[in-house]
Amino acid sequence: MPYNHMYVNGVDLYDEYGLLFGDDYDLGIPEYKEYVVDIPGGNGSIDLSEFSGDVSYKNRTQKFNLYFAKQISQREYETYKTKMARFFHGRKLSYWVTVDPNFIYTGRFKLTDSTERTEAKYPHISLEVNANPFKVLKESPITWYINAAGGILIDLPCGRKRTRPTIEVKQESVVNFNGDSWTIPAGASIIRDLWLECGNNQVYINTLPYISNKVMSDYADDSLAYLQETYEYMSNAASGGEVLKESSVISDYANETLSSYEYRKLLELTYPATEDMTTTAYFEYDYEDI
Repeated sequence: MPYNHMYVNGVDLYDEYGLLFGDDYDLGIPEYKEYVVDIPGGNGSIDLSEFSGDVSYKNRTQKFNLYFAKQISQREYETYKTKMARFFHGRKLSYWVTVDPNFIYTGRFKLTDSTERTEAKYPHISLEVNANPFKVLKESPITWYINAAGGILIDLPCGRKRTRPTIEVKQESVVNFNGDSWTIPAGASIIRDLWLECGNNQVYINTLPYISNKVMSDYADDSLAYLQETYEYMSNAASGGEVLKESSVISDYANETLSSYEYRKLLELTYPATEDMTTTAYFEYDYEDI
């Protein structure tokens, strides 16, 4: 007896209809779209499959055999079949399955009547889904919330589908990625040429660019005594005299363990992000995989 559950639009088919799907399921792999142009009178051909920046995919076909967890009469079978047809036959819905519990699929459902309903001990209904090529991580949209005063590198993981994150800042900020640099205004922005690729992507953002503008040569004609009179702290000299947010103190983390901040940068702990900070940056995007 199978024990695989399917949740369609949040409804567990076992709780609603007493159905589980068998191990003979097929989640499918989407076929990629290949565009090849022949060269008349020349050798080979021109492959335009990645003309838009990445290869595209067709929908995937998924198949499930839904088994009733108990013996039912012919009348009960027809009743359940009608209820299920009302619920999702011909409809495009979101769903997830316990054999791939971290992702949500979306597709159009097609029910097929079982020819074994009278002979089988546990009759089943066949289900076919014309599904989108990409599945979406349940935690999507992924949101990152950081204090980027003075500049910080943030690691943004991405699935197989390329994506452009929405970046929200409260004042003019600088973003760098793969050698390119952009200045974005206050508010939410999507940078046209900033595409996250499959894997880990390091994006630099500085919501207070002037913090790191000053270099030693800027003070070449000044004495240390002058700097001492002008700036109380090195951080003030680094920022050109601008007032920085008061730093956290170590006692703020006295009840925490070091392991809980293993991958956090000291700058993030020194100036932690808060709702009212003008140096806070938000990143948000959907994580989609194949």
